[in-house]
This record gives sequence, C-alpha cells and structure tokens, in this order.
Amino acid sequence: MSRRVASKLTDGDIRGALRTLTSDDSYAPPADDVINKMQEKHPKPPADLRDIPPPDDSQAPLVASEADVMKAINSFPPSSSAGLDGIRPAHLRSLLTKHTAEAGARLLTALTALTNLALSGRLPECVVPAFFGASLIALRKKDGGLRPIAVGSVYRRIAGKVAAAAVSGAIGARLRPIQLGVATRNGCEAAVHAVRAYIQGSSESAVDSKIMVKLDVSNAFNTVRRDSMMEAVIEQAPAIYPFVWQGYNTTTPLFIGDSKILSQTGIQQGDPLSSLLFSLTVDAAARSADTDINIWYLDDGTLAGSVPDVVSSIQRVKAELSKVGLTINPTKCEAILLEGSSEESKSIALRHLHSVLPDIREVAMSELELLGAPVHDDQVRRKLLQGQLMVEKLIRRLQALEEAHQAFFLLKSYVSLPRVLYLLRSSPAYRHPALLVKIDETVRCGMEAITNVRLRGDSWRQATLPVNLGGLGVRMVTDVALPAHIASQVASADTIASIYGSAAARVGEATRCLVEEWEAHTGLPSPDVSRQRYQRDWDRAAAEAISRQLLDDCTTDVDRARLRAAAQPHSGAWLNAFPAASVGTLLDPDTLRTAVALRVGAEVCAPHRCRCGADIDERGLHGLSCQLSAGRFPRHAELNSVIKRGLAAAGLPSVLEPAGLDRGDGRRPDGITAFPYAEGRCLVWDATCVDTFSASSVAASAARASAAATAAEGRKRRRYEAISRRYLFRPVAVETSGALGSDSCSFLKDLGRRIVQVTGDRRDMERLIQRISVAVVRGNATAIRLAGAHDRPDVRTAVTSFDRSGGDSRGNSHDVDRCSRSSCGESSDECGGGSGRGSGGGGGDRSTGEISDGCDNTGEGNCSVGCSKDSATALRPGPVMPVRPSAGSRSEEPSRNPLDDPDLAYYLLPRRESPPLTDADSPTTQQLAEQLLCLSPSLAQDTPRPPRPNALTAYAALLAKMRESIRDHGAAPEPL
Repeated sequence: MSRRVASKLTDGDIRGALRTLTSDDSYAPPADDVINKMQEKHPKPPADLRDIPPPDDSQAPLVASEADVMKAINSFPPSSSAGLDGIRPAHLRSLLTKHTAEAGARLLTALTALTNLALSGRLPECVVPAFFGASLIALRKKDGGLRPIAVGSVYRRIAGKVAAAAVSGAIGARLRPIQLGVATRNGCEAAVHAVRAYIQGSSESAVDSKIMVKLDVSNAFNTVRRDSMMEAVIEQAPAIYPFVWQGYNTTTPLFIGDSKILSQTGIQQGDPLSSLLFSLTVDAAARSADTDINIWYLDDGTLAGSVPDVVSSIQRVKAELSKVGLTINPTKCEAILLEGSSEESKSIALRHLHSVLPDIREVAMSELELLGAPVHDDQVRRKLLQGQLMVEKLIRRLQALEEAHQAFFLLKSYVSLPRVLYLLRSSPAYRHPALLVKIDETVRCGMEAITNVRLRGDSWRQATLPVNLGGLGVRMVTDVALPAHIASQVASADTIASIYGSAAARVGEATRCLVEEWEAHTGLPSPDVSRQRYQRDWDRAAAEAISRQLLDDCTTDVDRARLRAAAQPHSGAWLNAFPAASVGTLLDPDTLRTAVALRVGAEVCAPHRCRCGADIDERGLHGLSCQLSAGRFPRHAELNSVIKRGLAAAGLPSVLEPAGLDRGDGRRPDGITAFPYAEGRCLVWDATCVDTFSASSVAASAARASAAATAAEGRKRRRYEAISRRYLFRPVAVETSGALGSDSCSFLKDLGRRIVQVTGDRRDMERLIQRISVAVVRGNATAIRLAGAHDRPDVRTAVTSFDRSGGDSRGNSHDVDRCSRSSCGESSDECGGGSGRGSGGGGGDRSTGEISDGCDNTGEGNCSVGCSKDSATALRPGPVMPVRPSAGSRSEEPSRNPLDDPDLAYYLLPRRESPPLTDADSPTTQQLAEQLLCLSPSLAQDTPRPPRPNALTAYAALLAKMRESIRDHGAAPEPL
C-alpha cells in the first residue's frame, strides 16, 4: 500500500493517493470466478427493448470549443489511467503546453474536431467499439463483494466531460429539490439538515404517526434500461442525444484479462455522464412519491411522512422503477418510526410496510444515518468515535510511508480535519467536545510521530493555525466544529427550504442561536451576513484571535520575531509545496524535523557547545549565524540556482557571477541576465539570507516582520548604486525564518508571472516561491546540523549534507567555489562587522555571531570555514590544515575545467594526520573518479547530463597520481 501511495504522489495525484490510503479494497485477479461475477453485474438486455430512432438533423448537436476541450483535459487527475488505446490524459496535457507551440495548437484543434465528431454522433461504425469500449478490473470489497472499475478511451471521456459540463447546470436545476445528485452544491448536507429539522418538528407535534423509509435500488446503474434512458435524454437534454445514442444504441466490449464482457444494458462504467443519465431516467419514479420528505441522491431515496402516504408512495415508486428496469432491494431498505408515535401505531405502520417491502429492516431512531451523516445525537457520538479510529488507522498507514515529508503533507492537509469535516458540517458534533478533543489528541500524537518533534503547549497551539497565520495548517476539530456547522446551515438554507418549507424556518432559528453561541464563546463579532455561508470567514476570525493571543503571551524577542515572521506571506511556502523529489521539494526526515521545530518554537536539539565555543540551547538558533557552520554556503548557492532556473523558464538565460562586472569594490553580483529584463536593461541580482534571530536583528524583527530582510535590501541597493545606473538591480533578501523582503517578494512575483506567461501554468508563480522557501529550510537544517559537529566541516561536507537533505546541487558549483576561495566579505556587509577583505576570519560581528550567506569573490582574504591557517588555529584546536595558496587577482573568467583551478589539489588533499594508504586500501582509478564526481560540484551543469569524457579522464589521471604519491611517500603532495 505504501508503495502505491508514494507512486500516486510521484505522479502528483493527491486524490488517487488518498483513495489508495483510505480504501480497504484490493485488486482481484481476473480468475474464472471473478469474471463470472463481473458477467453477472452486466446482464443481458430485456427482451422487450424498444428501438430508439437515431438523431435527426433537426436537432443541432452540442458543439465544443477548444477551451472546452482543454478544460476537460485539465480536469483529469494527474495519474488517470489509459483506456484500450494506452493514451493517458497526462500524455495529452504534456503535448498541449505552450512549449509545444504550433504543434500543440494543431493537436488541440484536431482533438476539438474529434470531440465534435463524437458529440454529433457521426463516428464511423468501425471505431465505435474501440471508442466506447473499456478495460475492466475488479476490486474486492471489504465484505467480499466485487466492485467493477472500467476505464474507457481518453477521447470518449473528454467528449463525455464536455457534454456533462454543458448541460449539468440546467439539468440539476430541473431535477432539484427531489434529485440532489446532479450539480447541487451542498446537496447532501442540505438533505441531512432538512431531515433532522423534520424529525424534530414531528416529535414535537405528535399529531399522527410519522415514518421514514430509506430505499435502495439493486445494481441500479448496470440494469437501468437504455431505451428509457435515451427517451429521457431526448426529452430533457436533446443537445447530447446524438452522442448518447451512438454510445448506447449498440453493445460495447469490456475487456478483463483475456476475456471480453459485453455491456448490453445499463450505463457504461466510467462514463462521465453516468450520474446525469441515471438521474434523468429515474426522475419520473422519484417524482411519483407524494410525501412530506422526498429526497433522492442518485439511487438512494428517502421518504418521510404519514404511514399511508409513505406506503402508497412506495407502491408507485416500485411501479415506475420497474418500467425502467429497476427493482428495490428490500433487505437493504430501512424503516424508522419517528418519535411521538404510540406502540400500537408503530405496529400498524410496520405491518403496512411489510406488505410492500417484505424484508425491510427496522432501525432505531438513535441509529439513524442519512447519506453517511448521523441524524440523531446518539449516532453523532458513535460517528465521532468511528472518526477517531479512522484517523488512527490512517496515521498508522502514513507512518509506513518511506518519506516522512509525504506523510506529513497528507496528514496536515487531508487526513486530519478533512476526514471528519463532512461529519462536522452535517451534524451538531460541537456538542461533544470531549470526543473532539480525542480526535485532536490523536492527530497531535500522529504529527509528533511523523515529524519527530515534541508538540506541546504553545507549540501545538501555533501548529494548529493556518499556514498564512504562522501555523502548520493542522486545524483542530474543536476549533472548526461549530463554525463549520453554522456555515453549512447558512449555505444550504435555500435548498432546505425547497426540500421542506417548514424545515427552513426551524433551521434558520437554530442557526441564529448557533451564531450567538459562537459570539459568546469567542468574544468576536460574527461575519457579515453575506459572508456567513463561507466557513473560512468564521474560521479565520477565530484563528486570528488565537494568533494575537500567542503573540501577546510571548516573553522574549525571539518568540515575538518568530511568530511575526511565521505569519508573513510566503514564509511558510514550503508547507504548501508538493513533496516530490522530481521537482526538488521533497525534504529528508531531519530537515523536516528541523523546519517544523524552528517554525513552532519547539526543541530542535539537546543543549550542547558549538565548535566556536558558544553554547547552543535546545532551539539550535545559534547554528543559523555561527561563523563556523558551513551550511549557509549551499543555501546561498541554491537560492541563486532557483533564481537562475526561474529566469531560464521565463526565457531569460543568465550568467552566474559574471566576469568583468563588479559593484566598484571588486565584488561581483550573483548573476546577470543575458538579455534585457525590463526598461531595456539587463537584470542584475544579488541574493542573501539573513538570520532573523541574530542578536543584531532580533529586536527589530520582534517589532516588525521582515525587518532584517528589508534592511538587507537597503544595504544591497546602496552598495550596488553604481551598477544600478547601467543595469536593473534587484536584491533578493530572505530571512532564515522564511520571511521575504518587500522588494524581493515583488521581484519573485514578477518573475513568476513571466514564467506563467511562458508555461501557461498558473501554479508556477507559487512554485517558484516554494522552491526558495525549501532552499532556506534545507540550508537552516544543514547549518544547525554542522554547527554542532565536532569535526570541522568544509564546504564540500556542507554541499554533501545539503544534497542528502534533498537539495539540488545543479548549477551550484560557482557558489561553492566562490565561498571556498574567497573572504566572507558579504557577511560584513550584512552584519556590519569586519572589512571582509583580508580579515582572516570572515566578516560579521563576532560579538553577536551574526553572519549571512553571501561571499564575494575578490580573491583576497580567507574564508571563515577554515581556509586560513591562522584563523583555523585561532578558532579551533587540533591539527592544522595545509595553508592553501592565494588565488590572486583574476581579471579573466575562471575556467570551468577543474584542472585549471590552482586550488583543486588543496581540496583533494587528505588531512596530514591520515595514515598512508596501503595497496589493499587503495581504490581503483575508476572508484576515485566516481568519488570525486560525487563530491565535487565542478562538473554539475544546469541540466543533468553525463560528464564529458575528457573531464572524467583528467580527474582519474590526477587522482591516480595523487594515490601513487600517497602510497610511496605516506604524505600528501605539495599543493599545486
């Protein structure tokens, strides 16, 4: 199961992953018994089947536009399967992007023509079996039964979706209020509210005996008569009749294994029009009932009223259903005697019911359910307990997933509150706070188990806030139960009134009482009347109050800065990023743990001492700005890589660290576009990540969100003032908390809009910001992890650690080399300490420990990660690394050939304390080459490709020479 869920998520199919996660059905191989049962579910047509005339030219068929076809293609789930032709909707989506240009436009025109040909009912007879046929699989249900699943041709499904979208709105309005299964928003909730109000009113009046009957139709979709169905389509939806007639006038094949089953009656499996066609066919039968309550949701009917009215209505419904080939299954029907009736009247009522439905089951009022929602208060308790058990089971399944980030994503967004949201909206679950608390506690324990973060007190309270208010988006059912129920009743008011007029007044009065209760509980004014139908308005008002309370309760600047930054737009973008390794947004478990803990202020690590001598508390914030933590360098590299790739996606190639361009002090910007970005000028950018919680920033950050990033933007602009006269300069400043500076946010949104114009995918703007956010949290985790390491890591170690956390090292070599060869001059720019040129220990204010990611490639000074003998010995005891030679000033573009780098040998040197290698320990040349190719990003390209053979040979030769020197002399060779 875990592999199937992961596979669905890899395809981007969240709905499919949830179906796999929650379903207890299993695949049934096409054995003989399975095929026989599938044949039973597809019976032969009745002998008296009427001939239905083909469509004539008097009725114009439905005509689809290219926009209609494209909308239908985009509506398929990402992992939607292929039919007999092997073509999946995802294939068509890939062929219809803006990248395919004119070829894609011609394909869309051809698909539209094919769709219109199908809608007109003029497909050649020879292709009808393939067009309307399907592959059939069987799923074994928990009770042992089989569920048939048919997958038809993608072209037929496109035509069906176009037809359904065109007529569903008008048909749904015509079928309401009796049939609620077609184009009826909140239809199920409205039915439950209306029935609950009706039962309450009946128990209070108690004038005569009232009874409710739930009807179940046997094998409804597979046995409904096709002649009756097409007659209903001619009468009520003639525009789609040509398409329906060609699909249902003849038998179509269903292939299961090596066998073929003929679909000769009923509605075809997998038809997008199936619900609409069935509802049209049974509409006459549904309308034949004359009771107080007459509700149908596809093939499930509910009748309520006096005993004579209900009994006579059942007789009429049975007769009308038999005309369309359907029968009622009495063993699955239920009778509920409403409260207020005497025992004698109940006995008489049951006797009358058994005369029309002999084997009907009597259900107690306390066990009444309607469309999966409890009606009686006792049943609400049972459903809440079942909901808790369901959440527990799903959390156990999530823990079995290999990727903790995927489990976290599904838990917070789909498995916690969403699993019981329909229950909360359709029933007064808010009356049982103790049971709601149990569900919340189950979710909290599951969140702790998946993230490996201890969530208690304010940390858990913050985690339950929406992402845009600083939380993790794991909403508590205790917070949502009452506003969800209120919003559902308000949104369903019109439908409730049409179902049963007297129920509307009762529901309206109950809603007013609930609004007063919510105002008294929260101390907040209710939303405007026009907005009370929207659950998010109720929920956000209460969540904002909790957020303000958490901020008021803070006692330290660090907590205030953290909460303000977490509530900033896009600071939690990584929480909304789809966890997929293919796009670089999948976090490893340790990075996920660190990111969650930093956001909610939970414990990150045990208190310990950093290599620099400073004490690290349980929150681990010191590592974000420690001068000896190399984790910030790959973070800075990844930020620039994301921007560079974003510009490339927008059609603007760029160069990182352009030669011959500096800001006047020899320091180069991070990148420049090769073509004008705006105003006829090329774009120059410089990125930095400043620490929200450093001693020099935390006070300002506690008073105003994004203060550190805004200040960094101002400093960048001042230092690049000379460049700004010739180029369009944009600073990109992001904080370790994820907050963006205002100018940086505007630039990234503008870049995102340009990407959307090229790709046509509106989600690309948000994806760009999400990748920036993911790069920051990865860098944070690496910085904290390496700050506590006893062995001093170098830049290569940081890159390896970053890559293991899921980072993408493509295109990052320029930053790694830059940071490893240069002084940390940018740190002095961001922190105000040190000159950054020949400072020996890097820039930054050593009294505060603040440092930013950026480094400037001046060729002077020594990097703070330990490239200088003096700085290394001053900051850390232990063996001294060889003194690396100064690269000197470089006026030309540095070569991309690693053999031309005079510092290459330095990074390949083993530590002097390492023992000499023996022949047995010596790896082969190929192993050494592969090892170096993994460690060194020098060969990494913007797009994955095999390394050039000459580069691989050169590496292998150099490593072989070094291995020979080490074996012969027992020591590393002198630096080149």
